[in-house]
Amino acid sequence: YESRLTHGPGGMIYREDFSDPGSGWPNHADSHYVRDGYELSNPKTEIAGPVPSAMTPGSGMEAGGPVAFRDDGGAAYGPWWGNFRASVTINAVLGSLNLPGKGTAAAGLVFRMNPRGYYALLIGGATKKNEMSVELVRRDIAGDTYGGTKLVAWTTVPAAPPGSGMELSLEAMGDQISLYVDGRELKSVRDDAFDHGLVGFVISGPGRAIFRHLEVAQK
Repeated sequence: YESRLTHGPGGMIYREDFSDPGSGWPNHADSHYVRDGYELSNPKTEIAGPVPSAMTPGSGMEAGGPVAFRDDGGAAYGPWWGNFRASVTINAVLGSLNLPGKGTAAAGLVFRMNPRGYYALLIGGATKKNEMSVELVRRDIAGDTYGGTKLVAWTTVPAAPPGSGMELSLEAMGDQISLYVDGRELKSVRDDAFDHGLVGFVISGPGRAIFRHLEVAQK
């Protein structure tokens, strides 16, 4: 990822356009480079029994190393970040979990991912043709188990025009996390569970998502 780093007023800036399949992100059947983007896919249409966290880092995770997650579909790569602003454009086609109590299929931006857990800014839960929903969750990892806390419940936002994608952005400064959708501020919350970690992507439940124009800037 070093070739994608530059320096700005606040420190380093990481820009990834995914035009080079050799730039370091995991490259597998369900998490791979596509034309000017990075795709996560999950063909599962049914879930039986307890669902393990797809974003468990494992003992081998370290700063700068690619991490792939095969159950739900996800990937993280690049330097670790503390205070930063991140943005990515996402096009997602999400299915249904088809099981009561299993939540909503979703995809989005993962940040401050470390061996104890991570945050995820997710889209999903469309309520009408021209609407999507956004939520912020925290995952706390302990061994082979994890817990989830909703920091921002599903909030309705206008859907992006077909083919244009939705821009998800966030600013993490200390314990304050500010969320933006297509440049408009959605919500600001405080949580001090994690103060640094990797940035990446996740898809939870059946569907596919393509991520483009990732930028992370140190603050």
